[in-house]
Amino acid sequence: MSSITQFPFPSDTAPESQVVEWIAEVLYLKRYRKGGDDRSYVKKRVRSRIRYARKIKKDPRLRKLENGHINVSQFFGWAVLQKDWEALTKVDGRRADATVDLSQGEPIPGVVAKVGSFDVYDIPDDLNELKARYIAEHLARLKCEARNKELEAENNQLKDQLQSKTERSRRASEYGKRGGRPITKKNKTPKGY
Repeated sequence: MSSITQFPFPSDTAPESQVVEWIAEVLYLKRYRKGGDDRSYVKKRVRSRIRYARKIKKDPRLRKLENGHINVSQFFGWAVLQKDWEALTKVDGRRADATVDLSQGEPIPGVVAKVGSFDVYDIPDDLNELKARYIAEHLARLKCEARNKELEAENNQLKDQLQSKTERSRRASEYGKRGGRPITKKNKTPKGY
């Protein structure tokens, strides 16, 4: 592979301007190499796609960090899913946190497959960092499980409320048909009324 397809961002963050420049070069190589207006145009095209996703779609993976930096793995998790940016899936050493629908095409090298999606994991080599991540993930899972139980309880409560409202509404409808009187044998509505 040529040097252009080697992923040049080894750290977790990088300046967005460098990432845009590199993507423009990978995706639009011929125009990028012409330089001048052509190079400016392809960089604007990449920036425009990013700006649109931030502003209109409010994609959290594109959040800017301090000093104009971005989280590279989250950013590329978004970038590989973009229409006409499939060339990014063929880059050597790419790091990404992405979920990709299996029906969208061929598997991406270096990606762990799950039923219905791909999940990319960046597994650290350092044992202490691995332990720290495990603990953080475990705590996050426990928090999610607790939140899930709260939501299930709230959901059950809301279902009960809805059921009682529906029953009251049904009875009120019946009473309304009889001038506000409860249903008795005496005032039962005749058929066809």
